[in-house]
Amino acid sequence: MFKRNLLELVLSGLKTQTRRLHKHTLKEGQIYTLKKNWYKNTGEYIKITRVAHQRLGDITKDEAEKEGFRSIEEFRQAWIRINGSWDPDMEVVVYDFELADSSQRQSRLT
Repeated sequence: MFKRNLLELVLSGLKTQTRRLHKHTLKEGQIYTLKKNWYKNTGEYIKITRVAHQRLGDITKDEAEKEGFRSIEEFRQAWIRINGSWDPDMEVVVYDFELADSSQRQSRLT
């Protein structure tokens, strides 16, 4: 779900928000496995705490920081590296999340 450098930010608690182009939305309140790649789990989980839609260009400095970046420009450059281009009018799905604690992870397994 996350690039390696961004996964490290998630695991450290510095990244608590992400934006996605996909139409398949993760569900608020659900717990998802964090993966190192398509096949290998980290053993950690996140809980989606909010799902919203937003124009890409409407990201705020606070949101860029939740994404793990120091500024909107730093986020924009990373977005271009990952997705190939920046269209401020493009609608994206915004996910807020938190690392799931052991009791939340257990409820996912039962």
